[in-house]
Amino acid sequence: MRLRRLLTVTATFIALAISGAVLAAPASAAPGDITIRHAIYTSSCVEVNSVNIRMYRCGQDPRQRWRQVDLGNGYFMLANRASGGCLLHVWGHITASNQECLAEDSRQWWRWEEQPFGGFLLVNFSGACLSMRNDTSANKNEVRVFDCDGNIKQLFRPIPD
Repeated sequence: MRLRRLLTVTATFIALAISGAVLAAPASAAPGDITIRHAIYTSSCVEVNSVNIRMYRCGQDPRQRWRQVDLGNGYFMLANRASGGCLLHVWGHITASNQECLAEDSRQWWRWEEQPFGGFLLVNFSGACLSMRNDTSANKNEVRVFDCDGNIKQLFRPIPD
């Protein structure tokens, strides 16, 4: 079963590379809303659930809509359209949260880092990456912040609405 999953993921990366489906790096000040989709499990999107951040099946829910707010320093904040709060890395923890947007709070500073075989890392000012807790497309999959290593749980795509 593990071998089958590894082969499937490898084949997906190769297909993306061959097809030219790798996106150009997104602008840090893209106008309008984006949906943050997982690069492999493309039916899964980052969503605010109260103050918690989880992966849910992509749809038209405003809790899945984010606006990149350029900070002018190479980073941006991700403001959620439904809550008005921003994606935040809770220091000293692996928790991703939704809190009041404060431009001076570097825990809310993010940047996209393109990966060679498709997808992007969403890297925080601290150098840690947004990551799904589990390698699955199931609803309610917790979103956390871990050391960046480029594993498939950390690969996302910003999709303009």
